[in-house]
Amino acid sequence: MKPSDFSVLLTRYLMHYLTVQRNLSSNTIKSYRDAFKLPLTFCRDEKNMNIAKLALKQLDKKCIEDFLIWLLQSRGASPSTYNQRLSAIHAFFDYVMTEES
Repeated sequence: MKPSDFSVLLTRYLMHYLTVQRNLSSNTIKSYRDAFKLPLTFCRDEKNMNIAKLALKQLDKKCIEDFLIWLLQSRGASPSTYNQRLSAIHAFFDYVMTEES
């Protein structure tokens, strides 16, 4: 199976960009990794997406907004958790913009 553009970019982001270019600690990288587990679970369980074939274009503004609403309403996330997830998403898409331009 060919990896999706999302999985390739996320793997590069976590394994190369954060480790090599940003030289972040392993705990910080684990935190970024864990920040993407819940959005992927949301896409799989709430949006019925095949996360093994998830394309970057599927993670549009509406999908991210739906995730954040779900995070607050269904999961009862605290403001700090909400902000941490949003920050991780922003950082990843900033990376994607530089890689894809």
